[in-house]
Amino acid sequence: MFTNSTATVLQVNTGMLSLLDIVTGAFLRQSSSSYYVLTAVQQMPKMISSNAIITQMINILGSTLFPLSLSLLLPIFMYSIVLEKEDKLI
Repeated sequence: MFTNSTATVLQVNTGMLSLLDIVTGAFLRQSSSSYYVLTAVQQMPKMISSNAIITQMINILGSTLFPLSLSLLLPIFMYSIVLEKEDKLI
């Protein structure tokens, strides 16, 4: 999902579309053979703003640093949990 301050675009990949087409076609063939469903994807125009590059840079930077910071803090959290458990056992 691409989120911008002005618009939100949901990107549907071909696997999701083909699965939906198969399920819908099977349901319609079971209920009645006189109907059919035509599925298609059309790209909608994207709104380009002056801050698009800055927003993309912030998204890339945030999606890189957030998991990195969580993975670096995990040993500290585990150490404190183990230390508390040791104190209660002794």
